Amino acid sequence: MATPHQNTIKKALLVTELLDQNYEQGNQAKMMHGVLRSKISKVYPMSYRTLQRYVKLARNLPEVKQDQLSLF
Repeated sequence: MATPHQNTIKKALLVTELLDQNYEQGNQAKMMHGVLRSKISKVYPMSYRTLQRYVKLARNLPEVKQDQLSLF
């Protein structure tokens, strides 16, 4: 699997942050699809499948320690 572009990773992190702020288990209007329709699509137009891919990408990113230096 190829590594995603840096901007795609940033977008995935922003979308996941929006989802985490507005997600509520059990509330139909605040489940993933409801948050996509009401909040995320107004900022980043995308399909439900793309949202799922972004969430998976953001959750599986390796943790970078604050002490760890990066080349770029």
